[in-house]
Amino acid sequence: MEQLNLPFRLGMDYEELEFDLEILPDRIQGYDSYIYLGKFNNFLNYITNKTELIFRMDVLEAIIISLPLKESEDIATRLESLLSSLNIKVQHNFKLYRFYNNNYVICITLLGNNTYILISNDNIISPLLLSLLW
Repeated sequence: MEQLNLPFRLGMDYEELEFDLEILPDRIQGYDSYIYLGKFNNFLNYITNKTELIFRMDVLEAIIISLPLKESEDIATRLESLLSSLNIKVQHNFKLYRFYNNNYVICITLLGNNTYILISNDNIISPLLLSLLW
């Protein structure tokens, strides 16, 4: 994820980020949710609203980045140029862009007035999406 210029990566220890985190209610049972308060206010040159980090047993398992946009297609195009493994699914009234890498999955979806970028291992991407819907 270095090419995405994120100040964190999946698999990081909680201790590396603990001074930049504030606890949130748990989004998924068995995982701890935190808001990231460190220096990270843009993703691919888009201003972020909030960044949530999800840990399990003190290991970073997922990242949720919220952007105040309605143009998720633009972000998908930029990610496609970096990762080139786009898969688009339309489910109910939202479109889901999915990018696969050897180590993680990135999903982009527009819900309400926000675009959400989810970065995680494939095993928890579905519970993350469900947690955004409910």
